[in-house]
Amino acid sequence: MDRFDAFLDSARTTDEIERASTSKIARRWSETERQRGGVVARGVSQRTATLLTDVSDDESDARGRQTLAWKTTKLLPMKELFLEQQSRRDLLALGGESVLSADGVRVNPSKSIEFVLMMRGFEDCGDAKDVTTAMLREARGTCGYFVNVSADDITASVEHTATIENDNEQGANDEAGGSASSTRHVFAQAFYAKHSIVVPHEMSSFQRRRCVLMARLNSQMRALDDSVDSVDRHRPQFVAIVLGDPSEPPTKNVFATSHTIATMLSDSDFVDEALDCEDEKHFRELVMAYMKRGISPPVVFENDLSRVRFTPRRVGSCIVGDLRRRLPVYVSDWTDAWANVDTFIRVLSTTVWLASTTFIPALAIGLSMQSDSSRRMTHVDFLLSEAVCGIAFSIFGGQPLLILRVSGPIKTFLNVVRIFAESIECDFVAFYGFVGIYAGVMVLTFAMLNGAEYMLCINRFTQENLALFAAVTFIFNGFNAMATMREMISDDATFLKYFILHLGTVLTAFKILEFRRNAAVHMSLRMVIADLAPLITVLCVTGLSYAFPNVSVNRVSAALYNLPIWPTLVDLSSVSSSARALALVPASVLAVQIVLESNISAMLASRPHNKLAKGSAYNWDLFIMGIFTITMATFGLPPSIPALPHSAIHTVLLSKTTESARHGVIRTNVRRATETRVTNFIAHLITLIITLRYRSTFGRIPIASLSGFLVYMGLSSLGSNQMISRLPLLGNVVPSRFLRHVTKRTIHAYTAIQFLYFGAIFGCSMTVHRAPGFAVVYPLILASSVPFSHKILPRLLGDYHAHVLTTAVREENMVGLFY
Repeated sequence: MDRFDAFLDSARTTDEIERASTSKIARRWSETERQRGGVVARGVSQRTATLLTDVSDDESDARGRQTLAWKTTKLLPMKELFLEQQSRRDLLALGGESVLSADGVRVNPSKSIEFVLMMRGFEDCGDAKDVTTAMLREARGTCGYFVNVSADDITASVEHTATIENDNEQGANDEAGGSASSTRHVFAQAFYAKHSIVVPHEMSSFQRRRCVLMARLNSQMRALDDSVDSVDRHRPQFVAIVLGDPSEPPTKNVFATSHTIATMLSDSDFVDEALDCEDEKHFRELVMAYMKRGISPPVVFENDLSRVRFTPRRVGSCIVGDLRRRLPVYVSDWTDAWANVDTFIRVLSTTVWLASTTFIPALAIGLSMQSDSSRRMTHVDFLLSEAVCGIAFSIFGGQPLLILRVSGPIKTFLNVVRIFAESIECDFVAFYGFVGIYAGVMVLTFAMLNGAEYMLCINRFTQENLALFAAVTFIFNGFNAMATMREMISDDATFLKYFILHLGTVLTAFKILEFRRNAAVHMSLRMVIADLAPLITVLCVTGLSYAFPNVSVNRVSAALYNLPIWPTLVDLSSVSSSARALALVPASVLAVQIVLESNISAMLASRPHNKLAKGSAYNWDLFIMGIFTITMATFGLPPSIPALPHSAIHTVLLSKTTESARHGVIRTNVRRATETRVTNFIAHLITLIITLRYRSTFGRIPIASLSGFLVYMGLSSLGSNQMISRLPLLGNVVPSRFLRHVTKRTIHAYTAIQFLYFGAIFGCSMTVHRAPGFAVVYPLILASSVPFSHKILPRLLGDYHAHVLTTAVREENMVGLFY
């Protein structure tokens, strides 16, 4: 095994390698390699950043100038050349022909790249400067637009120069009483493979979008150094320089193109043939043969449905399995919060965040429902439901990180049930009591039959539609509340003040959100601001509401008038037999919505990169949801279920994390998860105490602030929803690891299908006043998106493209930062 392979093997087994060596040569050598994830079996391309500088005069000795070498090496996985759209088209441009893919679609060469091949071989090109100069000289004779390209401009940025003494000559020089040294030029940044170096270089003044100079050397180029642990020990014979404009999109910039070329030149079979090529034409033929070999086999991928356990199981067996996983760690769910000081601080800050980001939204949504239902269901009912269910779930639930809330879609469904009850001349709360009881029994039955196992097939198509529906629902409720207040307020000055406070809430919340995403601010300060963001927003607007005291302001205290402290049992006897039978229709739909929202939230919280170690409890948690739904319905309280985005954010906030900022985007990486019940219990206990004993504390909040907060919740969700960012007129397609494999036309077609589905869901819910019997089935349309994405979508877009587009992406947030 050669030294290059030995280096890769050592890199596969260690996360961090640091070597420092001091020899008789005048240099200090430090090499650091960080590998994130495993190296693919086929090989690896390396991108090396090297800096050679002169040390200060006080570190020199009798032998003359010394040098300090600092080098970092990052192992990059091989690119999936035959799956990524741009990589395939770039290499076909090198080959000069189009090919027919395995699915029968013809792939054409890219028109935005040009290749200049030099396969006759260069002599006496020992280092980077010699190779670069020779390649540019050859290119000037081939392409006229290289006449104005200066070799000094390129070599100044792609190489550094140092005087390094050679180890092999050191002994002979010492015997002769002298010291020999040689000037060696090395590339500052490049992709290294066994037999090749690919150098990316951006040029703003370049006359072409992208151009690749590829040369074959007759003799091996000298490496960076001759030390035993050198990555560059193989001494490449292929050199490529990729020139391009810095404004190119990420899939076409010089670094992405260099990665493509380096991956091709890492294929041993291709390199062996290319080393013996006769001329440029022969080289292009070898590239086409390489592409046809790789693009011909059909694409094989894991179908999401393969994760679903279709094998028959005994009734309740999965619930028993959930309890067996969670009961042994139940005590640690409480004690882990006090493991150390760092964990305790995270638990404390997360508790403050959870208390503020659940109380204020529940108050806002509850006031909206109170206005719609003429006080038949109030904001106190919403607060009590969340507080009681949250406390009970923190004690009896399986996955303690799930946060139970009365979500926006649940509030929309309650409005549909209210109008449906009015259309059959039945009391809303009593009719809802039967709907909730029936729905709870259906959820219990579904959990007993191990139904949560089938929810694993839910993918991005359904998740994004649910997130967008929740966002639009919040916006609609916020503006609807303002329209209702306009009808109630006859004084123009009073409504103007209401509008200013409403708009001020939205603007203030977005300013705080912008501060939270500012990478220049220290992480600790940003986390504190994020924890208190809703509270800060409401406090600021509440203080502003006391300006101009001669203009009246509608406050929450008015909505608290004559409300009971505790709810009472609903009188179910007032519902007729026919109405009880009709309640089965909305009950079945409510059960579907509870199952969908609960499992989507649980799946997002339990994603692999959150590194939860104590196991899931999908069926047991669903069983608990059924019990809670029945209990809340008997008291006329709305159902609280695991909802977005609190469950997923709660999981990350409790974990020990690190942050990285790339391209202005802050990404959070979980290092170690903390699974505890303490935060959920204390936060909802605070909500319960404030609701029962200190109602006057939130009675001073202006209603305009809460309606504005509803609008902010929806708008912040729209900003992070990938359906919105994929719109051609509003944003560019993010070149993520998955979306690089699909053409833009297919992505836009997929987005159009998603919006058609969303239009059907939202349009159905908006027919509540004209056709309440039809509006009540909108959750069924949402549920139908699951089989649609697995059966119909692959036929419309192709199996592989449908799989790629519906696969979950780690970096994407499907909802806003907080609400």
